[in-house]
Amino acid sequence: MKLLENKRILFICPNFYNYHTEIKQTLEGLGAQVDFYEDMGNSYKDKALAKNPQQLKAYKEKHLKSILQKASQYSYDFLFVVRGELLEPFFITEIKQQHPNITCLMYQWDAIKFNDYTAYLKLFDQVFTFDREDFEKYQGQIQYLPLFFIKNYEQAAATDITQDIDILFVGGWHSDRFELLKACQKFAQKEGLSYYFWLYLPFLYYFKRIVQGKLQYANFVKWSPLTHQQSQALFARSNCIFDIEIPNQSGLTMRTLEALGSGKKLITTNTYITQESFYKPEVIHVIDRDKPSFVKDFIKNPHEPLNMQDYSLESWVKHIFQHK
Repeated sequence: MKLLENKRILFICPNFYNYHTEIKQTLEGLGAQVDFYEDMGNSYKDKALAKNPQQLKAYKEKHLKSILQKASQYSYDFLFVVRGELLEPFFITEIKQQHPNITCLMYQWDAIKFNDYTAYLKLFDQVFTFDREDFEKYQGQIQYLPLFFIKNYEQAAATDITQDIDILFVGGWHSDRFELLKACQKFAQKEGLSYYFWLYLPFLYYFKRIVQGKLQYANFVKWSPLTHQQSQALFARSNCIFDIEIPNQSGLTMRTLEALGSGKKLITTNTYITQESFYKPEVIHVIDRDKPSFVKDFIKNPHEPLNMQDYSLESWVKHIFQHK
């Protein structure tokens, strides 16, 4: 019998690079019936709402009451919330009244300092976080669980495609990513290494920075994101993935797990990765973001891929729902 056979799940999650679809499909593959509702996303509408407290409050109430009305038509076994930026306490209270036997689960892929969810810790049966610092601070209330990689990234480890990219970076613009990529680019050019960088900056922000003179020319700055399929194709051609986390956030990024799940080597600015059981310096090179130092031998030397099956999306889902 499948883990979630005949279980119905009310699933709330941001629409973030289509990961919500991957999670939903994995839950369904384990036997669940899943009803998905979107949390706050990254669209211009969402960002505009976030800047207007009165409009945001009205939008939250309307959105959550709509979910409650629809949820009243079914019998739910689980409420599963990822991030939950649009949540309000009344919603959890009413869901529990509607469904007295429901198990409420929350996963956070953001740190408390950026999305304070502490008011909900007592309202959920289990809360998981990708952030090690939050886990250590709230031990007994929050469980530590790193993010995951989706199945298709495993194919990059099994491919026989020629690896013609020594260093790959794919990600959105934030903090000091541009400066670190410029430093890596300079190193690669000096050492004769091939590299491919795709730093996504939405066009309006790109144009604004150009006009303000705040953006130096760089051919790796793009104003459209890559799809999962495009990223996976680049991973298959790459030897080493460069990842740069948000400063002051200890959680491992999705890109970190995708890189290692693809069987690739990783260059990262996240020092917390050295505390993970899978850490091996011959596969993972940690750099100081203030004084980045890249090593050609690390990038070029052959390596044995790590076994990352415990960090697949299916393993991630099973871990959460087996802790109910």
